[in-house]
Amino acid sequence: MKAAGVTTGCKVNQAESAELTAKLIELGYAVGEPRGCDVVVLNACAVTARAESEAYRLLRRLRRDNPFALLAIAGCLAQLSPASLTAPGLADLALAAGPRDEALSFLTPVKGCPVPPPPKARTRALLKVQDGCSGGCAYCVVPLARGPSRSVPPQAALAAFKALLAQGVKEAVLTGVHLGHYGLDLGTDLRQFLALIHREAPKGLAFRLRLSSLEPMELPLAREAFGYGWLAPHAHAPLQSGSDAVLKRMGRPYGRDDYQRVVGQFVESLGPMALGTDVLVGFPGESEADFKKTYDLLEKLP
Repeated sequence: MKAAGVTTGCKVNQAESAELTAKLIELGYAVGEPRGCDVVVLNACAVTARAESEAYRLLRRLRRDNPFALLAIAGCLAQLSPASLTAPGLADLALAAGPRDEALSFLTPVKGCPVPPPPKARTRALLKVQDGCSGGCAYCVVPLARGPSRSVPPQAALAAFKALLAQGVKEAVLTGVHLGHYGLDLGTDLRQFLALIHREAPKGLAFRLRLSSLEPMELPLAREAFGYGWLAPHAHAPLQSGSDAVLKRMGRPYGRDDYQRVVGQFVESLGPMALGTDVLVGFPGESEADFKKTYDLLEKLP
């Protein structure tokens, strides 16, 4: 029996797809390319209309290539539009959000088939420690698709990280839908979790951790960890707009000056590093003057 996992979207989707693939292997399926499979799981993004449209195109293609396969869809799109995704010619079922083991509960182990060996470990892996978002940005559907922020308990997340190191992984990307809110539902925070890794990681073992993305006002949570020596000198902090008026309509919890101040202080205290951002243009009501404010701010930033 053959199975395949196909992914579109963010690092969280990629991390979840890796868990799905591991579960398929555990159930006895030979995991490979999607054409000619018995089971295909598409983990699809819905963060933009374009991403949703591409997911539907991919779903139709997977159905054409695998007319007799059990075709399932997971991810944000499966939470938002399950009925339309299971229309004739598309998926057989839309998987509910939740633990990966539960997501594939409709499958039974392949009897008489030896469990294939796991794929060769990569030197870089994704470690998902948080899901959901309790924010309310006007342009974002993620809170509706994934629910409120919730975190993997620190000791469980640490154990998962150690397991990756034991597999030979040299770099892990710490990821979540709203990574900066890690631990808030458990009475801790990201700063404390990074300190826990520093205390408990195997001594003498060379490894590197990378942060996927932090909201700009959450950058200080990672400042101390950059001094540990194993955190990659890289940060990603979405700006979205350099216009206070547009930021307010977006529901973003900071202003233009806040972003410039926090990012400037961050880079000044840490020295040379890679700094990335996201920008949304064409937001409803954005004027040419608003656009120019964004352009000018990006020119000033380090």
